[in-house]
Amino acid sequence: MGSVSRLIGAPGEIFALVADQYVLHSAGARFNEVLVYSTPDIRDFQASWTGKAAALSFNTLQACFTGCDLGNSFDPLGAASARALCTASDQLALMSRASDGGTTVFAQDGGTWTLFGAAPLRAPLACTRSNESVFFVTQGQVTVSNANGTSSAETPDTTALGRPSSAEPWALITTDGTQVFAASTRGAVARRSAGGTWSVSSALSGEITALTTDPAGDLWVAGTGLGLAHFTGGQWVASAGPPLLVSFTSIAVESAYVYVGGTDSAGVARVFRRLR
Repeated sequence: MGSVSRLIGAPGEIFALVADQYVLHSAGARFNEVLVYSTPDIRDFQASWTGKAAALSFNTLQACFTGCDLGNSFDPLGAASARALCTASDQLALMSRASDGGTTVFAQDGGTWTLFGAAPLRAPLACTRSNESVFFVTQGQVTVSNANGTSSAETPDTTALGRPSSAEPWALITTDGTQVFAASTRGAVARRSAGGTWSVSSALSGEITALTTDPAGDLWVAGTGLGLAHFTGGQWVASAGPPLLVSFTSIAVESAYVYVGGTDSAGVARVFRRLR
């Protein structure tokens, strides 16, 4: 029972976080258990395309750098006041509560975690790290944090949607390493180019609850009432998504497949895949 709150695709493998209690792994066939908690204590789980992974449980960070399909590859680390893990194409990152109430970012550097920078946000929703080691954090707006300790807010222009940018609730964010994609709870999707320019040209009908991209820069989104949508060739291609799901809570891409996770009408967590 419970939902699939996280799906992460890496070359040749898929990770799933289910019911905030189980971390599962698949190399293209059935899912196998990696980490199992006695209670639903897993606050977040992330993995990178380079095979690194981490699970966050209250004040403990379980980090893995190689062989992350096995639970004994994860080492426990202290993570006081931790808030969430960041997605990334190469390394991972951890957001913690700073002494002033804001957010401190720790970056994964080889086999250690080092202080990276800060963002003046008290309730960050999601974060991602580009290949240039720049962090993007959402909390209504998008905050950019650099290794030199500076941070700045960026607001994607939603003029093309006929609504004010200041009122757009940006919540989800991801990167293919170069481009950064943000999604709002109102269905808008923004793309930030390598040059730092945001573009917003359309909004989907429905709430976006999950988004992902891959090294090729393809963008996929899913949402309850929205279904599944793929941005390709300058336009969105939408579909209803798996018919047995009543909620769409996670999405991932691996090789030739796209995976969608959520719950069925009986409240059972399910993962579906199809050819891209």
